[in-house]
Amino acid sequence: MKAWAQSSDILKLLTKGQASKGGGRNALAVSPPVLNLKASVGSIAQAKLYVGNESSSDAIINIVPIEKIEVSPGVFKETSEMSFLPPDSIIKNMEISPKNPTLAAGAGREVLIKIKMVPGMKGTHYAALNVSLNMTGISQEKRDRSKYIMTSSMGIGAAQGVQLAVTALGTDTFDYSIKKATVTLPTSKQLLSGSIAINNTSSYSFAASVTAVVIDANKKPVTRFKPDKISEIRPGSEAQLNTGPSAVALPSGKYQMIFTVSGQEIPTKTHVESFEVH
Repeated sequence: MKAWAQSSDILKLLTKGQASKGGGRNALAVSPPVLNLKASVGSIAQAKLYVGNESSSDAIINIVPIEKIEVSPGVFKETSEMSFLPPDSIIKNMEISPKNPTLAAGAGREVLIKIKMVPGMKGTHYAALNVSLNMTGISQEKRDRSKYIMTSSMGIGAAQGVQLAVTALGTDTFDYSIKKATVTLPTSKQLLSGSIAINNTSSYSFAASVTAVVIDANKKPVTRFKPDKISEIRPGSEAQLNTGPSAVALPSGKYQMIFTVSGQEIPTKTHVESFEVH
């Protein structure tokens, strides 16, 4: 049995278009699509997942956990084979209740996800939940009344993926290093903007963004920049954070762009980049 699969292949399966019945409605409802859990070692991390059967017939909801192991920054191997997993893996310490509920047509319910934070857990661990709608355990008479199409490798039904991140608190600190900053000068095709590269030096994933202000040679603020977007940065990974653009026209002279990197869980740091407009 092949235990490993490329991350992109599994994600394609998990997010592949769901089977639908007449009228174009999705047969399977799952919410939320992402679970971010944080708990101390020795405690229980838990969350609730809503699953709904939006088909015209009774169905079993199958929930299969898949461990995501980061083999290099941003590159994952995935497996559901317990023998391949270390003692501190998410799915080895996961309890799903109920794991395979049977729902009547149009019904929904909450499923409880519990993860025991065992000694040795450190930083952020990743997994996925493959949630599928399966009517193979339902009577043939009820299946015949449904209007399903086939989905890849899943038999009759639909499938959706839930991404899961579990962070063991108190085992490390959130931190990062600033690698490089760049000022993009305005031209006829682009506006003034800035970007800064940071490296996550901790064992945790965190979200970060960057704002900036440009000051002239007299230290007077000329323009300010809002974040372009908030980015999630995985442990050991480098990311480029961008400011939004500014339409300000800068006369010739010397300037400084003062970047401020911040996030809910990380220390705020500043970086000054000097530039000149000719």
